[in-house]
Amino acid sequence: MNIDRYLHGCATFKNEGRTYAIVAGGYSTKQAGAVLSSVEFLDLNSEGAGWAEGPSMPRDLEEFTLLTSPEEDGVIAVGGRSGSTFSPAIFKMTCTGSLDCQWTELEQKLDLGRSAPVAYLIPDELTNCE
Repeated sequence: MNIDRYLHGCATFKNEGRTYAIVAGGYSTKQAGAVLSSVEFLDLNSEGAGWAEGPSMPRDLEEFTLLTSPEEDGVIAVGGRSGSTFSPAIFKMTCTGSLDCQWTELEQKLDLGRSAPVAYLIPDELTNCE
């Protein structure tokens, strides 16, 4: 990676038939001991690819969960900590075109902000109540 980070999120997503790894947010000891909003992508289909800068998250965030979106065209960030505030927000990054990616804050929120939450997608067929 281009920036040292820990307590960051990591996931994969697809764009134009290629698979990318993404690292986002976290804490850096070399960036003046700062919580980060920066994002980096790695093209997993290109053996010699290096990490490239992606679109910054809407806020500095650490200790959150990052997972692949259901459509696999982006990722979802759940919970985490921004400074001393535990975030109830859920952010989604969606990519179109050639890595044209944007973050949005979803209307859904956690009831309580959480640090280091566990999150995963539940398939629709397991959520239907009839």
